[in-house]
Amino acid sequence: MGQMAGWGLPNSADKCYNPSGITPEQKMPSRILVITIVSALVQETILVLIVLLGLPRLGIVLPLWGLMALVFAVAGLAAFSYRVGSRALRRIPLRGLAGMVGTVGKTASRMNPNGFVLIKGELWDARTKGERIEAGETVVVVAQDGLKLTIARAIKDNPPPGSPSP
Repeated sequence: MGQMAGWGLPNSADKCYNPSGITPEQKMPSRILVITIVSALVQETILVLIVLLGLPRLGIVLPLWGLMALVFAVAGLAAFSYRVGSRALRRIPLRGLAGMVGTVGKTASRMNPNGFVLIKGELWDARTKGERIEAGETVVVVAQDGLKLTIARAIKDNPPPGSPSP
């Protein structure tokens, strides 16, 4: 059984159970978490110094409860930004247009015949072969021309090639 360098985990050729669904390459290194925490603490320190030293010189006095509310709001924003950012960094990007034909998505706008389609969380410029498709309908990519996709309405009885059968 092969091992992935530095992880001590079986390589992708070996079948193993992965309940999280996150591959070792997708895990966020702990140093990013440390950098995030340190930068948040620096921001909080600068905020406290401005409120305690800078604002009184301008004649603005913020009560202690106001300072605490401001610090907690900034800390909450930092935590939210970290969660959203780390989730975005773990996403597997689409591997170009070669694998797009046969991919299923939903229309993000009315296709008459041009519009936008949402595929795997990404918005793509698309067109139909003359048919009108309403927003929110399930479609399948049938062709591509550069970065513009050609789509058709998905037929439930006839799934696109490569899609899992029920």
